[in-house]
Amino acid sequence: MAEQIQGDTTPGDVHVRNIGLFFGMAYFAQGLCDPAAGLMAQPLRRHLGDLGYSVGEIAQFLAVISIPWTLKPFYGLVTDFIHLLGRRRKSYLILAGSSGLLALILQAANSSASMGPQLALGIALSLVTFSTAFHDVIADALMVEVGQPQGKTAFIQSVQWTAMNLGTILVGILGGFLAQMKDYTTSIQVCLVLTFVNLVLSVTQVEEPRVERDALSVREESEGLVSAMRSPAILAAAGFLVLWSFNPFSNTVCYGYLTGVIGMNEQSVGFALSILAFGSLLGSSHNGFLARRLSLRSLLRLAVVSGVLSTLCYALVADRPTAYLASFIVGYTYLMGCMVQFDLCARCCPPRFAGTLFASLMALSNLSLIASDWIGGAMFDTLDALIGHEMTYQLLIIIGSSFSLLCLILVPVIEAAMADVLESD
Repeated sequence: MAEQIQGDTTPGDVHVRNIGLFFGMAYFAQGLCDPAAGLMAQPLRRHLGDLGYSVGEIAQFLAVISIPWTLKPFYGLVTDFIHLLGRRRKSYLILAGSSGLLALILQAANSSASMGPQLALGIALSLVTFSTAFHDVIADALMVEVGQPQGKTAFIQSVQWTAMNLGTILVGILGGFLAQMKDYTTSIQVCLVLTFVNLVLSVTQVEEPRVERDALSVREESEGLVSAMRSPAILAAAGFLVLWSFNPFSNTVCYGYLTGVIGMNEQSVGFALSILAFGSLLGSSHNGFLARRLSLRSLLRLAVVSGVLSTLCYALVADRPTAYLASFIVGYTYLMGCMVQFDLCARCCPPRFAGTLFASLMALSNLSLIASDWIGGAMFDTLDALIGHEMTYQLLIIIGSSFSLLCLILVPVIEAAMADVLESD
């Protein structure tokens, strides 16, 4: 993962000195520093509960501080069209890191129970989320700009997601321990250190010369973005992501089955999640190997098969050991399918608009996932009263895997839309 970028820097070019160090650390820190899902999440829930918040109020609080994640396409627009201090990416990396660092310093200084989950707490954590989401958008844009010309997008994303899953494993182990100890402050301090390291790497590892404002007018640039968004490759990739991500068999349905039917306790469910994260780690690391040896059409078919298997595996769950086995297989196959889609998006996004387009494609995928979770939950409540808990569980598995299988219809469309890419494979 320590592969170096070679070559001279020319005006307008962005180079990263050490691909593995920068992109790996960016995603490792992202996995740990997101307040609603990272290292602070479980200690934060315990902290809020001790302060008298109900389960519903905690969920609402976490939803509110997660709002900055929904604005990723806007961050992409800003970095693509507005140069900050004469630079398109590096200045925004420093801004994102600095804002997160400041918010975490304030949190570390005021994390006692006397502060309470008041407005200041929500604002500080929202700023941390903003920093994390903004940094993610810029890192993805850099991944396209640095990786696409050299054919390294799959390699960089393999580095990113391997690091992310390492962080997820750490979140499960350390986060639970800190929550048990009611130690919210230490989780903040760990995230503060990681954010500082990320900021240092943004300054030292990213090389981007100062550039003048492009000769193109804002109107012409906007027309270029609209044209790129309407390109067959982007539209085909968007359709593939939306269809693959739409799976009514949600995590909530799975959780209800594991606890309500199989009888697993919370600790066992948490261990299953750690096993899933370990499988995901292997899937992300192996994807870089496969991406260098398979054509895009083969990778797309692999993504479809991975999506189907990652859902069907849950049909075999009958007790705790089979739940653990399924979690490992699902972690591996699901992330393998995701990685192929991420690479597809990176290949078809023009580097000039990488921030906006990549973030928009990821937002579409997330919206499809959220919508399917909501629909799956509603279907479960309705069908459970008619055919029972276990039959409903199995039916949703069939429906979810069928949507993944439908993605095969779009494979020829993507092949035609990206004929130039396929010829170069």
